Amino acid sequence: MVEPASERRNLFVFLILSSVLLVVAGAGIAIYYGKSYTNVKQIRVTGNSYLTSAEVLEASGLKPEAPMTRGDLFTARNKLLSIPAIQSVVMQDENGEIIIRVHERLCSAVLRLDGSMIDVDESGRILHYDGRCTASPIISGAFRIQGNNASGEGLSETLLSLRSIREQTPDLEKRISEILVRKGYYTLFMIRPPIQMDVPDLTIGTVERITASLAYFEKEGRQKGRIDLRGKNALYQPQS
Repeated sequence: MVEPASERRNLFVFLILSSVLLVVAGAGIAIYYGKSYTNVKQIRVTGNSYLTSAEVLEASGLKPEAPMTRGDLFTARNKLLSIPAIQSVVMQDENGEIIIRVHERLCSAVLRLDGSMIDVDESGRILHYDGRCTASPIISGAFRIQGNNASGEGLSETLLSLRSIREQTPDLEKRISEILVRKGYYTLFMIRPPIQMDVPDLTIGTVERITASLAYFEKEGRQKGRIDLRGKNALYQPQS
């Protein structure tokens, strides 16, 4: 069946317009990403806490002395977003200065794993492999690395409990140097006073017992020993 002349004409016009729009869009993209920055005085990194400015700059692939385009900034941003420790990146040009604004993921704890100190966020995502989060308690146990995540029995529960302790009893968090995740219970290594505490879990009720036991321990003037809170009553064992 022969198409009417009007339909063929409409199809021809549609194809021409589509081609023109594609060419215009392509040219616009090329112009946008092809914009050159030839007078860059310096590249400045802001918002970083654990990553150094030198590390961010090296990972971005940008060099202050080299000409760059907006496309180069886009590529640099994607490179930085591939780093697990970085949550978001904003690239800005201000008066000849390229500013890289990074927002790092929050470090939740340091894991003692295979002799190394590994920083993780609340989900167990590995952020650093050198224990940079020195202010966070150390968590040890039978953990393993799968891809870019740490996993193991009790790890996710411990990280969630640590957030609760951090939010509700921040002073207690500062007194815990290490949390050892054992099979069915936890051992807390305290630094003020330097004692060990075995607890069945890290729920709110147990945290209250921990706080009360520490207060009693200090009131009695005992500086070392071990407290077992896994039973109904607290058991104290002096250091031998």
